[in-house]
Amino acid sequence: MGTSIEDASSTDDVDAFIYEVTGPVVGPERRPGEAYIEDAEPGRTGEEAGHEPAGREVGPSPRPTWTADVPRQSALSRSAWTDTAHLQRVANVATPTLVTGDDSLRAATRTIDTDWRRDGVQPVAESGWRRWVYFASGKTLNLGENPSDVSARELDRQLQTPIEDEFSLGIVQLKGGAAKTTTAIGLGNAFAEVRTDAVIAVDVNPDRGNLARRTRSRTDSSVFTLLGARRPNRVQEVRAHTNETPAGLEILASAQDPATTQAFSADDYHAVIDIVKDFYSLIVSDCGTNITHQATQAVLRRADALVIPLDAKNDSAEEAVAAIEYLHSAYAKDPETNQAITDDQGNTQWLYRHLLARTIVVVSHQRPGKRMFDVDKSLAWFKERVMDVHVIPYDPHLEESSEIVPERLDPATRLAYRELAAKVARLFPITYSTGSLRRAG
Repeated sequence: MGTSIEDASSTDDVDAFIYEVTGPVVGPERRPGEAYIEDAEPGRTGEEAGHEPAGREVGPSPRPTWTADVPRQSALSRSAWTDTAHLQRVANVATPTLVTGDDSLRAATRTIDTDWRRDGVQPVAESGWRRWVYFASGKTLNLGENPSDVSARELDRQLQTPIEDEFSLGIVQLKGGAAKTTTAIGLGNAFAEVRTDAVIAVDVNPDRGNLARRTRSRTDSSVFTLLGARRPNRVQEVRAHTNETPAGLEILASAQDPATTQAFSADDYHAVIDIVKDFYSLIVSDCGTNITHQATQAVLRRADALVIPLDAKNDSAEEAVAAIEYLHSAYAKDPETNQAITDDQGNTQWLYRHLLARTIVVVSHQRPGKRMFDVDKSLAWFKERVMDVHVIPYDPHLEESSEIVPERLDPATRLAYRELAAKVARLFPITYSTGSLRRAG
């Protein structure tokens, strides 16, 4: 037996309510800039939204300006109307709300259950067992990307950080055989593989550097042939004087004749950089072992960041320590009196101390096996004095001291150079033409 109408508070009240929610609904006259929408949040009335609810007329009325599309409730049993929750749901759906301006936009936005701006297609794994399962199932079972694919894409994004102005990176060490040239090429290759703009490495070693000999040579030109030629107007004219690695890194060699190596002055370096900066946004300068040489001094003055490489052995680490101490203690001197130059407050004008906060020490394992070198203790010492410390694992291909082919490196080595490049990319200047942001550091 159905529920009696007496279960409600009043028969007349229930009948009036039924007629009100099923009868015609008359909205106010539409005015320019106003729109009718259904309340997007259940239970939110017009008064709560800051608007008067739409007017209603009981009884016969002319054809309404707008009517809510509400199902006729006569087919429902009378017992359903005694359900207060059901009555509330029907009332919420049937009540139109007059909104204007931003309220209309916010309400319309809340009615979107899915974000149409997102791609709902799950990416396919580029490698690993997930990719095998995807093709073995006839492309019906997609388990998504491998975590390694996601991290590799994030590294690419960091390495592709745009550079509005040129960024100069110096590679300095006081000792040969410290993987200085290897670090310069490995770091440059990591950037050149993924960046759309050109990357160049300049050999600033006055003692006949071997940067160009670690790649496939295509020209005998050097920094001096570039300086002696007509000033280039296109990047192709610069590439006539450079070598290129398989990864796309351009290399501008130093003079190969020992009789002319000492002629590489600070003015020569500044002139070279003034040329290549018009075509290359990222410039890697591989210095010699004499940190006080005028060419190396020119590199330090123009550097935005430094990398100090060292082999995982004591003598190489000691030279890296000496380089850091020099950067910390070098100060401006009067060329005539050789006395320290001070500012108005009497403070010494330090030359390169600010670069320590933008310096990365790179420890390379150039020999296999464990060596008599406390890597952890050295890392702790360097971390207290520079921005960061990075470790490159041993790789037999790098030990060959010949042309470096990225495809022949172990995956762990390639990843280590990419992660090193990502640390350098965090130092890229963030500048915009609007002038709202300035060069970092």
